[in-house]
Amino acid sequence: MNRIPPAIGAILLMATSTLFLATMQALVRHLGQDIHSFQITFINSVVGLVSLAVFSAFRKQHQFKSQRKKLLVLRGTVVAVANLMFFFGLTLTPLVEATSLSFVGIVFAVILSVLFLREIMNLHRWISVIVAFAGIIAILRPGYIEASLGAYAVLLSSLMWGFALVVAKVLARTESPVVIITWSLLITCLVSSFFAISVWTPLSTEQLVKVILIGLCWTIGHTGMTKSLKMYDATVVLPVNCTRLVWAAILGLLVFQEFPDFWTIFGSLLIVLSIIFLSQSEVRNTKVSV
Repeated sequence: MNRIPPAIGAILLMATSTLFLATMQALVRHLGQDIHSFQITFINSVVGLVSLAVFSAFRKQHQFKSQRKKLLVLRGTVVAVANLMFFFGLTLTPLVEATSLSFVGIVFAVILSVLFLREIMNLHRWISVIVAFAGIIAILRPGYIEASLGAYAVLLSSLMWGFALVVAKVLARTESPVVIITWSLLITCLVSSFFAISVWTPLSTEQLVKVILIGLCWTIGHTGMTKSLKMYDATVVLPVNCTRLVWAAILGLLVFQEFPDFWTIFGSLLIVLSIIFLSQSEVRNTKVSV
């Protein structure tokens, strides 16, 4: 029996992972019509934390041991705010638009890395940032269409995620991914619980199952993405992450009868192209420096 080539396996795993993440977003948008997004955020983080605890126990990995607790708390707080804003934005924003704006977190991370880590703003980074912001303007069209609270919430979430990525860069020098993610999930649980209490509503069995599915899709999606990047060259695998936009378009059309207008499609394509160009260039530069 022939084995699947590593490249194909990694691409398929990444594409499948993005399907789980797009499904998670669709479930949040669906449930958000009856349940407040803050409550969904809290339950999602609890499910993620429990899943990670089981995984870590099975592999006998330390989850909390660290010498950089203040930095972990900072990142966890930023991630908590990012998740609260993203889930809130999802309940108000069409899936394609929300997904496109969520990709911009990587571009924000580049800008913040230059400001805080004194990294070099080279030509390929400038091109990516300019194209991405052109995409944002095309989608939001400030001054031409009424401002969407949900879209700006997603954009704020992307900014926070960009900052979280920069902090993760610093933490990755001494901390394992399990420790970084565990602290972020734990603090998200704590922070979101304060917001969730004020809007808490009893859940039906069906709603509880769907909220748990959101947490499982989040966990499976992010775990699969991490695994796929370990399986093969990032220059091949990273661009496949953009298939999340395809899944979002399909789910948005089938489930919510959402069809993006020309400017949303155009802006989304600009953002996707900027992210693909940036990821390819960053990985190549990393290899050269090594």
